[in-house]
Amino acid sequence: DHRDLHSFPTRRSSDLFWVWVFFFIGFGFKVPVVPFHTWLPEAHVEAPTVGSIILAGLLLKVGTFGMLRFMLPWLNYYTYRLQSLVFVLALFSVFYASFIAIRQMDMKKVIAYSSVAHMAFVVMGLFSLTYFGLIGSYYTMLSHGIVASALFFLVGTLYDRYGTRNLSYLGGLVVMMPVLAFLFFVFSLANIGFPFTSNFIGELLIILGVMGKNLFVGIWSLFSIVLPPIYTMWLYNRIFYGRLSSKLVGFSDLNIMEFSLSAILLSLTILLGVSPGTLTHYVEPFFVKLLF
Repeated sequence: DHRDLHSFPTRRSSDLFWVWVFFFIGFGFKVPVVPFHTWLPEAHVEAPTVGSIILAGLLLKVGTFGMLRFMLPWLNYYTYRLQSLVFVLALFSVFYASFIAIRQMDMKKVIAYSSVAHMAFVVMGLFSLTYFGLIGSYYTMLSHGIVASALFFLVGTLYDRYGTRNLSYLGGLVVMMPVLAFLFFVFSLANIGFPFTSNFIGELLIILGVMGKNLFVGIWSLFSIVLPPIYTMWLYNRIFYGRLSSKLVGFSDLNIMEFSLSAILLSLTILLGVSPGTLTHYVEPFFVKLLF
């Protein structure tokens, strides 16, 4: 059944149009989407590791949840009519944030701009107004909270040991920290949407939903998934491979507490990637009710 929110009873008025605009701007700052994104990289850089984890894992989802909970069911007429505009804005956000991430030298900024790109992908799925798009957006929200939080946590462990997040001063750490290098590699694969990781399921469903609504936007969204491997693998390569500086010698690998926390997040990432029905089984009734 290809029905979507356009089949809902709709209400049209100029007042509701401005309500939609202000809701979108407010939630757009929280997501964030371009051009409302400039606060996020700086917030991550200035925040401690715990702050970055909370910001990536929880606070960014307030914006997309607000869109899902209020804009889609209450303002469905203008949501449908302005769907193409949101597609363009979200797609531009994905490409813009990805290209900016490639140029960053601060580890946190790379992951922060990656978050902008992933959350813009979520917005695209929400406004596709399709079953696959909505389920994929919900899945990606949860998956991004796990994967991005894990990456920020691992970056925090590096900063605690070496006192820098600048990629110019790092390199060759796979020799000193093989366990962290392995965990960082697996979460990097999850960040690029590698099969059998949670991000893969969410992004695949979003692309299917967007293609079902707008083939042109769906094709461009396929091109956009080429970019995360570029900046993510570049980040990983700069940290763990290359020449090991003598200043980086002598630091320990992950301790028991750090490894345990990382292992929990890793287990969730793999579980949701291998068995997506574990989550979708519980949220499917909500989206069926919303759409049909």
